[in-house]
Formats: sequence, structure tokens, C-alpha cells
Amino acid sequence: SEYKTGALEGAVNIFVNDIRDNLNKIDKDRPVYIYCTVGARGYLAVRILRNRGFEAYNLVGGLEAMNRVKKAKPIMAECVVRGYITGSGWKDYKKTGAVCGIKLPEGLKESEQLIPPLFTPSTKAEIGEHDENISFEKMKEIVGAETAEKLKELTIKVYERARDIAAEKGIIIADTKFEFGMFDGRIILIDEVLTP
Repeated sequence: SEYKTGALEGAVNIFVNDIRDNLNKIDKDRPVYIYCTVGARGYLAVRILRNRGFEAYNLVGGLEAMNRVKKAKPIMAECVVRGYITGSGWKDYKKTGAVCGIKLPEGLKESEQLIPPLFTPSTKAEIGEHDENISFEKMKEIVGAETAEKLKELTIKVYERARDIAAEKGIIIADTKFEFGMFDGRIILIDEVLTP
């Protein structure tokens, strides 16, 4: 993939695929800005760096996006919303009649729309590990009840808005996830926007 970092003062040029082998070249006392034309690789590089204690940002929008970057403290839970019963949710339902512990009506068909959408949070796993589905009650223990309720509300609102816009274009967003963080005492959306 192509990458460009030379426009940033003092930038170190490292091929995104080689980032793990070059951590010693990166100053941990300065923010790291990843600019990669292949968004998924840029995202992966940011996750690797953040999991190793670096302050890292993905500039998918280009170098001009630096002016919009805000340093937020990530909330340690992933916010998953399911608008249709498919994938791992379908497998879970066939086995247990529930999705992530949420009991659903009998007789649902694969890929049937869920009204209202289900909020099914998960843990934030290390790179290479899988996120683990958790109950909403467990999420409350991890992030606090008030924060958990707000995250649930925001997740469903953002999903429903995106779902409706996509539907106008003939696209179904079956499920997705979001990551939120705290900035200036408020919750903001920071990553994983509409990741399928």
C-alpha cells in the first residue's frame, strides 16, 4: 500500500505493515499520526500503537484532518448494535434463542430485521485477540451505569440515522460498532464508525 508521512515535520516514514518491527524508531513522547491510503491498514497501525501506550491517530481524511484531531480518553468497551439477526448473532440465536444474552421471540428468520435494534457491547481486545461479548450489566460495571446508558443511547441513534441514509441508497447496514471516548468531560465518537 502507499503511505505518506513526509509532510509532517519530524515524521518517520515506516511502511504500515512493518510498524511492529519499528516501534523503537517512534518517539513515545509525541503523538503519532498515521496516513495510509488503505484505511484498514491505517486503522490496524493505530490499534497496534495505542495498545502499546502510544498516542496515535489515523488521518484517513488526509493531512488536513490533523486540525480536527482531539485527544480523547477511550472508553474501554465497544458499542455494537444489531439491526438484523445475522452472522454470530444468528448462530447464537439458533443455539440459545438469544443474542448476547438478550432473549428474542421464537421463529425469527435469518437476516430478519430487529425492531428495535439490539445493543450488544463487547470488551476491547488486544490486536490479534477477539473482542468478547458482554452483557449490558457487565458494561455498567466496567464504565459506570450513567456512561453505559448514554453510550447505548448514542450508539442506537447513530446507527438508526446511518441505517436510514443507507436504506435510501439500497444498502442494508445489518450491524456495526462504534468506539467512544471522553473529551472535555463529554462523550465523543472516536473510532470504528460503521465498521461492518
